[in-house]
Amino acid sequence: MRFIASTAGEPEQLIREAIRLAKPGGVVAMQEPDMADAQLLSRPNESWDRLKSALVAHHKCRHDICLARRLYELARLSGLADVQYRPFLIGVVHKIRGSTICRRWARSLRGTIVGKALLSEDELAAALVGCRTHLRNQNVAFTSYTVAQVWGRTPA
Repeated sequence: MRFIASTAGEPEQLIREAIRLAKPGGVVAMQEPDMADAQLLSRPNESWDRLKSALVAHHKCRHDICLARRLYELARLSGLADVQYRPFLIGVVHKIRGSTICRRWARSLRGTIVGKALLSEDELAAALVGCRTHLRNQNVAFTSYTVAQVWGRTPA
């Protein structure tokens, strides 16, 4: 399962159902986000901070943004054996890629960001311009949010 438990809710129930559906001795694997330390930037930028805050607030409205931190324990408590945990970050150092990512975030989340008054249309537009300008600097890098993969074997 990839980004299912964090958006569907009730991760404990989802894990139990996955165990029920898997063959005896089969593998149940999950990948979920942890946005508590989302999108770290190598050089400070106010526009980036505003956009990041709106993004995190948007996700808090909808689901558990720190589920990755709990996955390992949830998997162990659910009865899976040989539970493994692997967290990772994706780093981006490319002026066009970074700018594109900001535009895509804003486009896909604009309705909620503006609708929930996390930022006004003007504030969002200004933050995007500031981010795009900052990310065009080849000395600026950023990371994705943490993603964790957790997997274990069902009882034989």
